[in-house]
Amino acid sequence: MTGEIPDHAAPGAGPAVAASLRVLDIGEANGVAPVIGGDVHISPNAVIIGARIGDRVGIRAGAVVTKDVPDDADVGGVPARILGTRIL
Repeated sequence: MTGEIPDHAAPGAGPAVAASLRVLDIGEANGVAPVIGGDVHISPNAVIIGARIGDRVGIRAGAVVTKDVPDDADVGGVPARILGTRIL
């Protein structure tokens, strides 16, 4: 299984997939590969471990995402938790 990052996701400087955006595909053990939705902002040094990220999500700097994130959420912390909703 491999994760997916759409063209319109916006990783900031510092996050990583494999070597450079830290999306860790260890979810294979439970059958979940990391998937990143559309219009997602990933701030520097964020780590995504085997989670599904919804559309229009903001992931704050240094967050460690270990659970699925619903659409329109703003998440941060270690482990990441929902801090609010993105209202555009």
